[in-house]
Amino acid sequence: TQIIQQLPFQLTNSQKETLNEITKDLSEPRPMNRLLQGDVGSGKTVIAAIAALITAKNNAQTAFMAPTEVLASQHFRTLTKIFPSFNGGIALLTAGKTEIVPIKEVEPPTGGSTSQVISPSKISKAKLLKEISAGNVKIIIGTHAVIQKGVSFANLGLAIVDEQHRFGVSQRAALTKIYN
Repeated sequence: TQIIQQLPFQLTNSQKETLNEITKDLSEPRPMNRLLQGDVGSGKTVIAAIAALITAKNNAQTAFMAPTEVLASQHFRTLTKIFPSFNGGIALLTAGKTEIVPIKEVEPPTGGSTSQVISPSKISKAKLLKEISAGNVKIIIGTHAVIQKGVSFANLGLAIVDEQHRFGVSQRAALTKIYN
């Protein structure tokens, strides 16, 4: 509910119903296998983003795989724009781009610590892979690069495949293998 309140718009009843079903499935000990379909602009990405944020709040990682670098970059920008205060680390990993919105702790005047919104910045692929394997990045958005050799998740809890029909059987199987 706190995540939904951060949105700059209201979810439709269908989006709320779908999100409730996904949230229930995420709390189960068995893997969820769900196809989310709808017209362009119907809010599929925001539902996937909220599921990723819920997964991050449960201290697990999400791999969000898109078929092209352009679409992966678009998803990365969308998530960092509509959830600017998310402090779990969001990364973009494609063959040509690596960016990150890391966690940054700051000291407020009253003591304690709080997170601060940070803009995306470039990061070397080697450093990003270390951050992912250490679990310091909770949402990894990318192309098939997220399932390539050298990518190791600390605690993968959710895999989202956008436009899955544009991926081969072996690519989908590799993502399933990572999760299991």
